[in-house]
Formats: sequence, structure tokens, C-alpha cells
Amino acid sequence: ETNFFGMVRTVRCAVPAMTGPYKRIINIGSIGGRIGLPFQSMYSASKAAVMVWCVLLTLVPIDRVGVVNADP
Repeated sequence: ETNFFGMVRTVRCAVPAMTGPYKRIINIGSIGGRIGLPFQSMYSASKAAVMVWCVLLTLVPIDRVGVVNADP
């Protein structure tokens, strides 16, 4: 829950406070979001949710904020 909802809450609070012409959100992903890890199904599902949410944020721009999802 923290992997996904913690990031969503942080981004929602941070975007209104961002100033300047170069606004960026950089999310750190995990290989677990692309390939399910044995005995780590919940972790892999939360990281996959982070990855998909970042892709959706790039499709629907919010206040001219760039979004990058850094995956290994």
C-alpha cells in the first residue's frame, strides 16, 4: 500500500508547491513491476501499479509537470 498510495499522496501534495519552468516528478521503479518475483506478489503488484500510474501521468499532463519513471 505504501509503495503506491504513498507516492500518489506525495505527488498530489508536491505538484501545487512546485514553481519554476522545469517541474519534474521522478519515480523510482523496480524490476519487480515488470517481472513478478517469487513470493513477492504484493510487492510486484504495487510496483506495477506505480509503473502504470507514471505512464498515465505522462499521457495526462498536470500543470506542465514532467514525469519520469526510473526502472532498472
